[in-house]
Amino acid sequence: MLVTIFKTVEAGALSALRWTAFSPVYPLLVGGLAFAFTVSMLVPFGSILIGSILVCRERWLAIVFLSSLGSTLGGLLLYLIFHHWGWSQITAAYPDLTQSKAWADATRWVSDYGTWALLFFAASPLPQTPVLIATAISRLPVVEILLALFL
Repeated sequence: MLVTIFKTVEAGALSALRWTAFSPVYPLLVGGLAFAFTVSMLVPFGSILIGSILVCRERWLAIVFLSSLGSTLGGLLLYLIFHHWGWSQITAAYPDLTQSKAWADATRWVSDYGTWALLFFAASPLPQTPVLIATAISRLPVVEILLALFL
């Protein structure tokens, strides 16, 4: 059922993008979707980005830039939320987190590589939320986090 919801949200977003592809605000809309999907952690944004570029190839540079900016701001908001929550509230909100392999890998990578680990996850289609939580707990500099998410 959850997969059906994700596919429905993704299909709805792509459909909305097709309707607005030739609007002057199209790249801003894609950037807004990048922000919303990053903060909500509902649907990975990669497929939306690819679809939005295919719909309007002539504005690919603006689309990529604004979607990177939207995703960066969404990731930074998550980082600040996780940083503010602290470890006790994170484990209360995500009780199975510490038992998962993704968490073990994320904490190990962040402790070994710092923001380079976040840069790798942000540039890949892998979920970046466990790494954002690990970086928030590690208290890495916000400027480095912002740069890693944007690049």
